Amino acid sequence: MKCSDLLRPFYPLTFLTPLFLSACVGVTSTPAILAAPTNVAWTRAVSTESPSPNLQLATTLTIPPLTTPTFVPPTSPLSELPLNAGNYWVYSSQVYGGSVPTDVITSTYRITDTILETYTSQHYFAAKLHRDLQFISGGSSDGFIGSLQPGDYWYIVSDTSVYQQIHELDLSQVESSWLEYVFPLSGKPCWFPNPDDRKQFDPHACNRGPDGPLVLDTSVGKLEDCYEILTIYLSGGTLAWFCSGIGVVRAKYDHHGSPFGYEEVLVDFSIQN
Repeated sequence: MKCSDLLRPFYPLTFLTPLFLSACVGVTSTPAILAAPTNVAWTRAVSTESPSPNLQLATTLTIPPLTTPTFVPPTSPLSELPLNAGNYWVYSSQVYGGSVPTDVITSTYRITDTILETYTSQHYFAAKLHRDLQFISGGSSDGFIGSLQPGDYWYIVSDTSVYQQIHELDLSQVESSWLEYVFPLSGKPCWFPNPDDRKQFDPHACNRGPDGPLVLDTSVGKLEDCYEILTIYLSGGTLAWFCSGIGVVRAKYDHHGSPFGYEEVLVDFSIQN
């Protein structure tokens, strides 16, 4: 696994895909287990503020302009995780780290996740997002850690599952991609986000699952139908608080044994109808 893969997705949003920094800063990604198209015709919905799409596939594409996706998979989770072009989420991020507890540096960042465009195919719905990172204050603008590194990433909806891919979209590898969410969260699903773990461990085992529903008082108001999603690793667990119809409203990670981690809090968002 590449170091860049370890510095990943908790989910837009969701997200709290943990810090897997074993190759980078000494954090193990070993999970703590819980019991438990060849030819594709695409359609496109593009935000008016986003750049023109640049999707390259080894097939002939038909991409007529649309204002909304024309295909929604059966039992789509889109009502819980809104993936319309133009949606954005703004987070205030506190990052801390140091060699010893008495030498900890804290930095503040502003994170903006924006859906640039969406695509639909016979089997999948895909949304392209971009994470922008702005250093605000603190000891250093270098060495950002968080639920996801800045840059482009994709959410791919397949039935009730939402997969994540970094940088480039590859529909031939969807089922072997990072599994960010399994909906509905009210059904108490339990799963392995990491595709290697899904191959290696018992399919009835898992290291990620939700608790709820909860009512949360947040910086953007009082929200209902929310869930606390815990992902367990030997290096420390990640927590994400996800509210249906909005997404992640808070994400947190604290490393076991070393003074570093982060907390991301939603401070602004816009959901397009």
